[in-house]
Amino acid sequence: MYAQENRIVKIFLFISATITLIFCQVTILMAKESHCQYLWIDPISLYATPGKSVAISLYYDVTDNDNTLLGFGVRLFFDSRLLMFQKANHFFNTFKSPVVQPDTDDLDSDASTDQYVLIAWFEWNGRWPGERLPCFLGNIQFLVVPNAPSGIASLNLNTTATHPGYNGCADAAKIYVKEE
Repeated sequence: MYAQENRIVKIFLFISATITLIFCQVTILMAKESHCQYLWIDPISLYATPGKSVAISLYYDVTDNDNTLLGFGVRLFFDSRLLMFQKANHFFNTFKSPVVQPDTDDLDSDASTDQYVLIAWFEWNGRWPGERLPCFLGNIQFLVVPNAPSGIASLNLNTTATHPGYNGCADAAKIYVKEE
């Protein structure tokens, strides 16, 4: 009888140790799971005609609702055969003015886009954006190229910089160009 009780105790200890190890691994994985700095475009789709201006708005949020981070950097890709960057309005705490760059390395893995607007927000004191979340970051205005053919202009986003321990998450949008 003593041998059987000893065996049961060993099995119980083995199961307890296994459960404890699994719990510790899950806790470690959860602790390492990073939060997301999230950027999206509004509207996610719109129609436009050649020669007309269109504006999109950028919005920001964070999964842990922390509005006191260092900043965020992003590229907004577009098709210069259909769209021409005009200006950015109402941007606050930007590291420098938005700059248009050629997408020679296909950084968004979309052959239909050939340029991007580089935007970086930064706050030295780690209080970015310092606004209630989610928050509005600004507008970007494009001109639909005069005589542009009908087509779909993708607006893709990818992040260039995030706060340490955070991932960058972003959504794309589309502008449907239709000749009048």
